Amino acid sequence: TVIAHNSILGNATSGVFVGDGSSAQATNTWIIGNLIANNAAAGVFLDDADSGTLATRIVGNVIVGNTGAGIQAQEAASLFIDQNTLANNTAYGVRFDATSSTDVCLRNNSFSGNATSALRVDISVTANPAPACVGPLSTGPPYGNHVDAADYCSGSAGCPLDTSPVW
Repeated sequence: TVIAHNSILGNATSGVFVGDGSSAQATNTWIIGNLIANNAAAGVFLDDADSGTLATRIVGNVIVGNTGAGIQAQEAASLFIDQNTLANNTAYGVRFDATSSTDVCLRNNSFSGNATSALRVDISVTANPAPACVGPLSTGPPYGNHVDAADYCSGSAGCPLDTSPVW
């Protein structure tokens, strides 16, 4: 499934929803080069989106002004979030909640002006150890990401990946 080069604006719920569905499942989903803005919930909502290697790729999007998180993930596996602008969302830039997410690569994104924080982690999140995600160990903001806020991460699960090669 490819969602590319669209303007996804002003929807009554999330701009893009990727889930397991009862009759059909989106697999190997690519969300690339879109403007996703001013939606009434998360810009991109992932619910049990977990088929294949790096099954969901969210790359090169401008995700701004959504009511909720820019990207919200619940039980997302093999998730690759790269080179996105996540700004001025009324909650978080990226939020992981409800059910654990595994094999996550979050790199080279720009976070700015999100109302609560750039990143919120409320559940276990496991990093992807692949070479494409590996950077220098750091106790600072997520690896390769630009975070325009002192409080870059919050959540009941803390920021367990702060010292991993990915974050």
